[in-house]
Amino acid sequence: MAHPPIILSRPTPSFDCAHPVSPPSVVDFTISLLLVLGILLSYLPQHVKIVSRRSAAGLSPWFVLLGSVSGTCAFANMLLQRASVRAMACCPVRGGFACASSLLGVVQIGVQWGCFFVIMLLYLIFAPKPSSSSSSSSSPRSSRPSTPLSTNPSRSSPAPTTPQPAAALLVGSLAFAHLFLTLLASVILLAYRGAFAIQPWTDLLGLLATSLAAVQYVPQIWTTWTSGQVRSLSIGMMCIQTPGSAVFAASLWYR
Repeated sequence: MAHPPIILSRPTPSFDCAHPVSPPSVVDFTISLLLVLGILLSYLPQHVKIVSRRSAAGLSPWFVLLGSVSGTCAFANMLLQRASVRAMACCPVRGGFACASSLLGVVQIGVQWGCFFVIMLLYLIFAPKPSSSSSSSSSPRSSRPSTPLSTNPSRSSPAPTTPQPAAALLVGSLAFAHLFLTLLASVILLAYRGAFAIQPWTDLLGLLATSLAAVQYVPQIWTTWTSGQVRSLSIGMMCIQTPGSAVFAASLWYR
């Protein structure tokens, strides 16, 4: 007698959307919304400075790459958290203010990721073209004999920090490749393992995001220190983000 086939199906997560874990608070919503606006304002000086100078000189390629990869890992980590998945799944049921309040943590990380990704795109856009570097080397100015001022070691200019085309292209390629692979792996794990079975992947993303964010400013500090010039690096962004990062981290911990 033939046995009926055994069908193995993945358990689908169920959410009790009718009873939220905690009721939304107007105070928490206001603070989270102000943090979103603060993140936008903190990155705006850097965007404006690169565009106004039409140059990304002064930015370390490692700083741009590590920041982009760290932001992608942090955003994916937040999207795959159980609380985030539950909030997105329950939004049609809860609706309105409760839905917006539960998703503000995701919005904060998403805005931060998007703002830094804009820096990476501007880094690519305003990197010098290969033709400009070759033409500048063959210009009459470069063929002039050096003056005593230019040959004096004590008066020599600092090392150039203008992003080279090859370095900028490599940074962009790696950042977009990492974004695509992270998205692909997350979709596959969600489709075949379910939202509650990908915690190791979520933990790995969080660990990578934290580790890269902790060291991403080291190459930028080194670049600025060795060149002796700030150039396209925005001091305003640094001044806003230094105290703002502590407030932002405290907000995420509280949520």
